[in-house]
Amino acid sequence: MSNKVLTNLRLPFVLILGIMVLFPLTQVSAEVVWEEDWEKPPFDEWIIQAYSYSGDTGFQPDAAANPPVVAGVFETNAPSDIFGDYWSGAVRNSSVAYGSWSFDWIVGSGSVHESYVNVFFILPEYQNNLTGRDMSGNYSGYMLNLQSGVKGPHPHNSIYLSRFDGGIIGMTAFDSAIEGSHHIEVTRFEDGEFNVYFDHNSTPIITGIDTTHTNSTKFAFGAWIGDSGIDNIVVADLTETTTTTTSTTTTDDTTTDSPTTTETGSPSFEFQVIVLGVAFLFIFSRKRRL
Repeated sequence: MSNKVLTNLRLPFVLILGIMVLFPLTQVSAEVVWEEDWEKPPFDEWIIQAYSYSGDTGFQPDAAANPPVVAGVFETNAPSDIFGDYWSGAVRNSSVAYGSWSFDWIVGSGSVHESYVNVFFILPEYQNNLTGRDMSGNYSGYMLNLQSGVKGPHPHNSIYLSRFDGGIIGMTAFDSAIEGSHHIEVTRFEDGEFNVYFDHNSTPIITGIDTTHTNSTKFAFGAWIGDSGIDNIVVADLTETTTTTTSTTTTDDTTTDSPTTTETGSPSFEFQVIVLGVAFLFIFSRKRRL
């Protein structure tokens, strides 16, 4: 082989090696910490919360707001169209402060099923028993405010990402009432970046940064208005890995706190560039030989 040919072949090799050094093949993996599909009672990890509320007495237990689990779906049961009358939900231990939180939100059609729901996915402090506590008490953490229609404190058909102790991180409004079953996922990375995804779309509907709270002890959700369904909750840590193999992990239907690792996403851009570079090198070398 002539020196000219060797020189022409050296350039693609240098390009490929440069890409491999400058852009390591990283991929985000999700380690499932706990999950709940409401299929197999008893749900011992959860404390069910059913309260009425007034400014004079604070939260008081009220069976009228008892949330049932029906056909494998947790159904909130806040029997009021006014924000602040009832709280119907559940709380459990959860230490994930950086990771992903996903669930299905199910809203019946028609104004009778309009809902206003809070999902407190990172809570440094929260009480299993709210009896006597004031709504404006010393709470902290991050939450999603889900308002399916006009009933609620926010503009209609909207999702807010907020800090519990004050401050809106981001929001999005919808053109019409939110009805049916919708998948929602929140991610948070160590730099404080939040992303909220809706119905498995790859583009987030909300993006923002907040670094105020760095730990969590609880996960809670519930409705102030309406009878939304909450199902298929999955909470995971997010870590970076150097593998580029996409794998799928199958789990059973039981609630679990044991870690399960799954890979998310597809091979990175730099990996695709390398593949193209190798293909180019192959074609180029064949042409030189011909």
